[in-house]
Amino acid sequence: MKRKGDITLVSYYKNIPNNFSGIIEDYFESSLSSSIAWTSAVVIPKKVLETLHGFDENITLGAGEDTDLWIRIALQYSVAFNNNVTAIYNLHADNRISNSNTNLRRFLDLDVYETAAKTNSSLKKYIDINRFSIALQYKLVGNKKQQAHYLKHLDTGNLNGKQRFILGCNKNMLILLLKIQNALRQLHIDLSPFK
Repeated sequence: MKRKGDITLVSYYKNIPNNFSGIIEDYFESSLSSSIAWTSAVVIPKKVLETLHGFDENITLGAGEDTDLWIRIALQYSVAFNNNVTAIYNLHADNRISNSNTNLRRFLDLDVYETAAKTNSSLKKYIDINRFSIALQYKLVGNKKQQAHYLKHLDTGNLNGKQRFILGCNKNMLILLLKIQNALRQLHIDLSPFK
């Protein structure tokens, strides 16, 4: 669950019923709207972290080191999940590392998963959704080179209609859409491109 001020944003997981507890059939598919794994609410055996060498320290300032680790884990291990709320993610915190300057952050390299994605369509869709998200962050700061890098291998067929529309918007329109989204959240209406 996420919270922004006094607004609660409920997470949605594809193909996971309410009150679920058990092994996820497809981590990537289930994480397309809301991520199954969240750093403050996961338990990972130490042996798994050691085998996979933990977080990639080349990824900086909250730019996907957790997503990178979750991908590596889900490619090699079964993932269990319980959808009882045990933590709340405060999106309004001023000291969030993800508030860092986008151009100073070193994002995860999703291209390293392209080989695995050739035989795993849900992984391909998952990495394309992440490419979409990162490309938008670069678009918002006017970094066309990095935006193009993340769009290079993105299959827009893996995006929903809202995401394709947003991807075609210019920076000013994106800023306006974000303002509208925030205003609607004040009315407890959560419009998200991921649902």
